[in-house]
Amino acid sequence: MIYQIEPLDDLFFRSSVPFDAGGETTVLHSVFPPLPSTYAGAFRPLLKDQLNSSRSLKIGFNGLMWDSAFCYPLPADLYIAEEGEGQVWSVRNKKLIKTPISSYPLSYMMGIQETKAKKLKEHIVPYMKEDAMRAYLHGDSEDLTCINLNDKMVRETKLGIAIDPKSGVSKDQQMYTILRIRPDEKLKMTVDVQAELIKDQGVIKLGGEGRISNFVKMDMEPDVGQSSGDSRYFKLYLATPAVFRNGWIPGWIDPESFEGYFSHRNKLVRLKLISACVGRPVPWGGFGKRQPEREGEPEYRPREMRYAVPAGSVYYFEITEGSFEAAVKLFHKKCISDYREKLGFDYRVFNKSRYCDRGFGYSMIGRLTKEQEDILNV
Repeated sequence: MIYQIEPLDDLFFRSSVPFDAGGETTVLHSVFPPLPSTYAGAFRPLLKDQLNSSRSLKIGFNGLMWDSAFCYPLPADLYIAEEGEGQVWSVRNKKLIKTPISSYPLSYMMGIQETKAKKLKEHIVPYMKEDAMRAYLHGDSEDLTCINLNDKMVRETKLGIAIDPKSGVSKDQQMYTILRIRPDEKLKMTVDVQAELIKDQGVIKLGGEGRISNFVKMDMEPDVGQSSGDSRYFKLYLATPAVFRNGWIPGWIDPESFEGYFSHRNKLVRLKLISACVGRPVPWGGFGKRQPEREGEPEYRPREMRYAVPAGSVYYFEITEGSFEAAVKLFHKKCISDYREKLGFDYRVFNKSRYCDRGFGYSMIGRLTKEQEDILNV
């Protein structure tokens, strides 16, 4: 079920930046939107099946909604060309070119088609609305646009000081500053909670300070369509951060030959990774319950730090065995991270990659543009 979340106060989502007394960090910025695992912790108290909460709770699609329309991070194989009316930015496809002699390991790389791309004078957070994302996934290269969500979020500074829990008085030299987020009234968070809750609407505690937020079940779902065709190539778009065993390379792809296969039940495709547009890694850790490995070890402790591939990253694959239709059924609207929360980040029984149950790696399948297909076929 898709739930819409509307915060009633400023939000703060802790990043992995060290924030200890005496450290170099003076201001801690909030992450927004939050990582998918944040929603699992927020909705777990509302599950009907509390005994098997870690197994019954699954997070699917999660992201943002602006003005009643689902929004997706701008794909990394697009670049901003020019600004239009009403804070709408025109975007274009990067050119697919044969890799010259360099350290870049893949056969093809992306380059900007124009000599002068738009020089941004301000920091923007580009997102594509659902109609634009649908056109992008269907291989359209004209009239693609994005919006800037940076000006739809207000950042407010909070100055605080550490309190001694025993005496209740402030501690010396332990002041801190955090930068919290207050979204616009039209900017909502959305999440697909694949579990049975005790109610369809209510309040949850969200973020590092447990701020109260309203949630309500929606009647609509994300609909970007489904690409079809008989092409030997497709692009895989990540709508949420993904955690892979080999860093930026999925665990089912050999990091030497960049070939591999993905299977589930009676579906199988053999693929070759030919190009990729990947952003900077996103550190992901957290704090939670884990089975103590040694006597005296605390049950609740920090989790192992991982680096996730950021949302908006795009992978280009060539199908060496199988069909485009099989690839769509295996990847489209599925979570494909290699690691799972409830099995200690790795599979101790299964050797094959399986779908993640914490919302990391929500992927979509799209077609290449006609120009890109022609380049690859030549």
